[in-house]
Amino acid sequence: MNFERKIALVTGGYRGMGGESAKAMAIRGATVIAVDIIAGTPADGLAGIIYRQLDVTSPEQWKELA
Repeated sequence: MNFERKIALVTGGYRGMGGESAKAMAIRGATVIAVDIIAGTPADGLAGIIYRQLDVTSPEQWKELA
């Protein structure tokens, strides 16, 4: 599947299933915004993935992200 010119927002995108999903979409051309409660960029992070810290239960942090 081709994700070129697509933007994806992945929750839990720092590691695990979310991290692997973010990588798979980035490899296929998407610009990925990976959010997680964990701050920073993982050691195996890819170009094309923008990592942001976000507590998905916080309306204020969603507003900041938007």
